[in-house]
Amino acid sequence: MVNPPFIRCPDRVSARSRNLKEPNQDVLDMYSTQIKALEDTIIRLRRRSNAKLAIFRIPPEILSEIFLHCTGGELTSNSLYPQRTFNFIHVCWYWKIVAYETPCLWSTWPGGCIDSWPVLHARSRNAPLDIHLRKRPLDPTALVPILSDPETFRRLRSLDYRGHASWFDQFLDYLLVHKHVNVPSLQDLRINISCMGATSGYEAFERISRFFSLSFPKLDTLEIVNLGINWNSSFPSFSSVTKLTIKNPPNVIRPKMVQLLSLLRCNPRMKELTLEDGAFPQPDDAGGERGFLALPDLRTLQLNGGLLPIMHLTEHLRLPPELQYVSITADASGYSNDAILPHLKPFLHSYYISEDREERRIDGLRLSLDDLQTTVLTIATTPKALLSEATLSQVPLSPMNLHIQTYQDKRSLSMEVFRFLPVGNLRDLSLESLEFTVDQCKLLFGQCLRVEELCIAASSGPGAIAALQLPGLPGKDKHSGKEKGETTEIHASSKRRKGKTRGGKGSFGGAGQGYGASGKQSFPSMSRDTRHTITVDSVPLPKLKNLLLHEVVFGTGDGKIYKGISKNGFVDLVRNRKKAGYGLQELAIQTCVGFGTKEVRQCEKFVKNVVWDGDVGEDLGPGCPHFWDADDLSPNEEYDAHYQLYGRQPWDIYDSDGWDDFLPYF
Repeated sequence: MVNPPFIRCPDRVSARSRNLKEPNQDVLDMYSTQIKALEDTIIRLRRRSNAKLAIFRIPPEILSEIFLHCTGGELTSNSLYPQRTFNFIHVCWYWKIVAYETPCLWSTWPGGCIDSWPVLHARSRNAPLDIHLRKRPLDPTALVPILSDPETFRRLRSLDYRGHASWFDQFLDYLLVHKHVNVPSLQDLRINISCMGATSGYEAFERISRFFSLSFPKLDTLEIVNLGINWNSSFPSFSSVTKLTIKNPPNVIRPKMVQLLSLLRCNPRMKELTLEDGAFPQPDDAGGERGFLALPDLRTLQLNGGLLPIMHLTEHLRLPPELQYVSITADASGYSNDAILPHLKPFLHSYYISEDREERRIDGLRLSLDDLQTTVLTIATTPKALLSEATLSQVPLSPMNLHIQTYQDKRSLSMEVFRFLPVGNLRDLSLESLEFTVDQCKLLFGQCLRVEELCIAASSGPGAIAALQLPGLPGKDKHSGKEKGETTEIHASSKRRKGKTRGGKGSFGGAGQGYGASGKQSFPSMSRDTRHTITVDSVPLPKLKNLLLHEVVFGTGDGKIYKGISKNGFVDLVRNRKKAGYGLQELAIQTCVGFGTKEVRQCEKFVKNVVWDGDVGEDLGPGCPHFWDADDLSPNEEYDAHYQLYGRQPWDIYDSDGWDDFLPYF
């Protein structure tokens, strides 16, 4: 007999649970003969070398979600228990023990089960509460005793609201019944309003101000999206926030520069800071603040808004050397490129230039930094006059990651741009949505002697893959990669084909000649001394080890099926680089059309690790799309699609001989 994951309840029902309805006795008798089979199944699962996840190892939050889905909200129903509820009850060994002896199971209150909140409130005694609101309940008045209880405030650990402003206003009305309330345990507060129209009134604005004026001594994460707040009295009580995110539209009440800096100074342990649009002061508000703001623990900084407010804020910031990620997106309409770059030069590790489709001018600037040890350069299609050598001279001379893309169809960068790019120390190269010509790619690849990772996406595939072809005819000799200047000699030889030809023995000239009796072409003999010398400078991307293809269209080469890259030609490319000593170590093929299982098997002969997610055009079975949106499918349809794709359930905790009869399908 195995030890149950939950202790069995004694035969005599305790006084605490006498008022609850037990499962129907007829249903218990119906399944009593199968309990022994379930126990034997659990024993076999534990003895297997690759034992699957046992039910008692599931985290409490997930287990409570399973219970709520299986009971359908009828946790205290007096009617007969549905079959899947009964199955779950017996997997958990005894439902009263689960309901009353494990209050942590009911600490997460999902918004989709608001009608079950009274039961959850009763069962999660003294446990920290994580409340997630997603929709308005059918009867909001039923939640008044719960939300207006001071004990709820004391236990509240996380509050995540995402929905309409009207229900959030009513939710605050319930919470603020008591005027003097502290929230001592709240650590995570996230508010995302889908529509701000209902919060424009004076009463709603006052309720929001009262809520933020409460005491939150342990608040660690604060996220506010589309919520109008009173900057004069809302934030003095915050002093322990380490992750701050404020994303408001420009038409809300903006803070003054002094107020924004005061908020940041009150939270000196800030690690992640994200400000967008309405979180910045007005463009004409220079602040009047003359001090500097030091955030020694800051690791992530993301700013998105007008150019002048960002410039005013960055003048007061003193960034620590341990900063790991910086992303700045500024609306630079009406400013020249030469006027923008000097102000943001302290953050200039990469930049992004976009253009207006009509006026063809620079209207945005984006700076991002993935790691202080690397430099990222991102460019997009722009007029040649804007993206010139003078502009690129403002960029660091040694970027290690280069991403080139465009958002407009049938646009291509000029050849001069490739000559100006500082790619001497480039390690990662990404080409996306650009119709590169072979000459452009050869010019770019010829300068990238240290690139180890290459990503080719969408319409950039034909030109880029064609430029990766090796010059000459590689033979059987294998050589390792050499440093610049050294040469690799590759011998290409073939034996003379024996047999008669139309043009005479060994002839390969004249009209109609060069074919044998079988009708196949006869090649001329090549001496063993004939050598094709390939230098490292002539090899495109000689250090290339990892290649990623994304949304690339392959064809048969004859143009009958797809107008794209020949899949046989790509296989030859992989084989030739391997034979020449410039082979790939990893090849990833994602959402590519026309690349089948046969070609993947051929590539596996020459590449150590090949990752392929299946041909987009390949039939994966009836009723099973290769890609689907989980929001558009019912749970059963999503389950069937997942099973047909991967051959297993989303949670693989089932067994083929009896275990799945006792676990619910959800």
